[in-house]
Amino acid sequence: MSSTSIERDVVLFLGAGFSHAAGLPLMSEFGEKSRSVYRDCRSERRMKRRRLGRYYRRAGAVFRKFQQMLRRAAASVSVHHNNMETVFCAAESYRQAEPAQTPGRPILRSYGRPYTADEVYREMQVWLFKMYQENPLGPTWRRTAYAKLIRTLKENALGRRTTVLTTNYDLVFESFAWRKGLKCRYGLPNSSRIAVGGDGDHNETYLADDSDAAPPLVCKLHGSINYFTNPDSPDPDRLLICDDVHPTGKRLTDASNVILRGTSRPRVLNFDAVARLRNSFGRNMTPQIIPPTYAKLEAFKWLKCIWNNAFEALRSAKKIVFIGYSMPESDGHMRAMIQAAMAQRTAGDSPGVHVFDLSTEALLRYQSFFGPLGLRMGRHLWQVPFEEAVNERLPEILTN
Repeated sequence: MSSTSIERDVVLFLGAGFSHAAGLPLMSEFGEKSRSVYRDCRSERRMKRRRLGRYYRRAGAVFRKFQQMLRRAAASVSVHHNNMETVFCAAESYRQAEPAQTPGRPILRSYGRPYTADEVYREMQVWLFKMYQENPLGPTWRRTAYAKLIRTLKENALGRRTTVLTTNYDLVFESFAWRKGLKCRYGLPNSSRIAVGGDGDHNETYLADDSDAAPPLVCKLHGSINYFTNPDSPDPDRLLICDDVHPTGKRLTDASNVILRGTSRPRVLNFDAVARLRNSFGRNMTPQIIPPTYAKLEAFKWLKCIWNNAFEALRSAKKIVFIGYSMPESDGHMRAMIQAAMAQRTAGDSPGVHVFDLSTEALLRYQSFFGPLGLRMGRHLWQVPFEEAVNERLPEILTN
């Protein structure tokens, strides 16, 4: 069902700062967090408990080796090798620039094995899946700012009016929305729902049917940890979406001594999710986590559909609220989409824009980018953490 079939006039634009309060890393923090997670994957004790350890250990090793490669550029240019976007985009550049006369030429070795640019890219997708697999639903989830935000949307019937645009790969928004009784939908026509265990068990899902107009429409602009494709299937372009929920108290992994404790959560957050999916659907099942580069849209039809929905949401929005997205100068593609969407609006039909971000530099970029709207500090631009935004400012902005 198209996002244009109902009036959606509210856009929530969520960046990494939105998920940071759930324990997920900012782009600039990714390197340090990655080292910690990699040490955990290499732990002998944990390796014995988690059957999937070898997948993540291999992917983490390739990521680290590629980071080391990027450091060579430091003699000539500034390289932020601990920034996830820098590393991931560089891996994509290697894929796109591979000389036609030497296809499949290895670019690095890890644990004695050579890896081509395409293999490095796929291992990096697995590693990012692991990094953003954190469970955002702890025992105190009801007292979080996330729960209050969802409650505001639900109690004011804003779900059907809201489109969520996010550059994040995680399931923070979807998970909290589901627990508060507000399922989300993605609006992707060429997609299928699959269960992590491959058993077709969909007794509980955190997503609504795409025929349901009431839930918020979520557009994952760079892919998501619950998106997969299988290049060996009859329809390799079809997006496979893991939407099933792991019940409380059931076994968390295939290891006999690891039990889920606490709340239910999407099964894609299971330690063994990738292994289970590969066992059920094919060894080349790959998380669809996409770098923020210009090359991505033509390569992925499902992603083009997401960006089309995002464009329409920006074109028709009466309110656009940015939370934790820093509007970097380097993200030219995102800026271009916003500019193109604004060009489709009629004269005098400008949206109300509000921004919540901790960075002074980011707020100044918004002030410059939306210059004609005259955004003012303390009225449209707020230098506050997400928790304070939800407790003091955001409900009033969304409901008035």
